[in-house]
Amino acid sequence: MLDGVNMSSQNSHESFGAAESRIQQELGKDAFLRLLVTQLNYQDPLAPMQNEAFVAQLAQFSALEQMQNINRNLEESINADILLNKAMNNSLVTTLIGKDVVANTNLFSYSKDGSIELGFRLSSPAREVTIEIYDSNGQLVRTLKMEGLSAGEHFFQWNGQDQKGKEVPEGQYTFRVSVKDGENRQTLPTFIRGTITGVRYEEGVAYLLLGDLELSLGDVQKIVQS
Repeated sequence: MLDGVNMSSQNSHESFGAAESRIQQELGKDAFLRLLVTQLNYQDPLAPMQNEAFVAQLAQFSALEQMQNINRNLEESINADILLNKAMNNSLVTTLIGKDVVANTNLFSYSKDGSIELGFRLSSPAREVTIEIYDSNGQLVRTLKMEGLSAGEHFFQWNGQDQKGKEVPEGQYTFRVSVKDGENRQTLPTFIRGTITGVRYEEGVAYLLLGDLELSLGDVQKIVQS
């Protein structure tokens, strides 16, 4: 009869140990503490938990609590850094109003004043590049050619005319620049240049206004002199 009690006690300790490990991983320190108290309440009176085992489990509980506190403090620190960076960015963008910027995008807002310059970058001299301008529906409205270009950045202004010489409506357009590379055509990096006219905030995030076009601060490649 005594042997049966001892075997039951051993199985009980093993099952509690496995459950303890699982709950410690899944539910955290509160569940771990409840499991420890439950184990003490239901331990076999003929084979109580040894002092060494009890101290070891308390040490595990203490280590778990410290790790969770560290994670909470780290999360709070990260959130504070995010809020600080957001506040600094929102303060910075207001200083860009009235400044000329170069932004990494192929999207631009066309207006009759022709205030937006379109740009691209060549890694080596090119005999000829092809510029294609598309409307908001993705329809090609104009193809332009530029010849005898050196390596580096180049800017140009579109006069707002389609392939037949008719003026297109004001609105948003995209452009694509390519250069012939052997038998293939290579698409070039594109960007636009214009004056920041205002700032719009949405859910704590600042967006730069370049006419009717909205840019994020991350789109800005550089600030240039007017």
